[in-house]
Amino acid sequence: MCPGWDKALVEAVKSELDNAFYLSGTLIEPIGNNPVVQVQNFGQTIADFKEEKLLDSLKKLSKDDWSGASWPPSLMHREMWDKIGGFSEEYFPGMYSDPDISMKLWQEGVRDFHGIGDCLIYHFRSQSTGRVIKNNGSKTFLNKWGLTARVFYKYYLKMGSKYTGPLDEARVPHLEWIKNRLKYYVT
Repeated sequence: MCPGWDKALVEAVKSELDNAFYLSGTLIEPIGNNPVVQVQNFGQTIADFKEEKLLDSLKKLSKDDWSGASWPPSLMHREMWDKIGGFSEEYFPGMYSDPDISMKLWQEGVRDFHGIGDCLIYHFRSQSTGRVIKNNGSKTFLNKWGLTARVFYKYYLKMGSKYTGPLDEARVPHLEWIKNRLKYYVT
C-alpha cells in the first residue's frame, strides 16, 4: 500500500450520496496492459522490490479516477456487503470472485463503481495465486450470470473509462450479445 491510499478512499467515501457504491484502488504492476493499472516495474518479487524508487515516483503515478471498480483493495458499505452476502464460495480460491461480487452489487442496483486514481497500491502479480490450483472461474461466472466477465467489464462497468459518476444501464451491441450467448450455450 502506498502512502495516502487510505486517505484517498476515505475522501471518496465522503463524496458518496448513499450506500450504493463500490470503490477500488489503483494498482501499479510491473507488467501488463490493463487500462486501469499503472504499469511501472519496481520489482516482480519482494526480494527485488525498489521501494525508494516507487516512493519517489508516486506523484507521477497518480491517475484520473476511472470507472469499473471491481477488485481489491476495495470498499463497499457494510449494508451492501450484508445484502449480497459477501464473496461467493463457488469461486474459491478466488479466481473471478472480483467480477462476481461486482455483478452481485449490480443486481442490487449499485451503479457507482468508482476507481480511485490516488489510492495507489503496488501489486507484484500472482505471487500467492500462482501457487494454488485454480478453479475455472470464467466458466463459473458465465454459467452463473449468462455473460462473460469481459462483456460485464466492458459494457456494464465500462472498465477503464474516465469516471463521471454512476453508470447508466448496460447497452451490449447485438452482435456481441449473440457471441456471448453462443459461448454460454457451448460451455
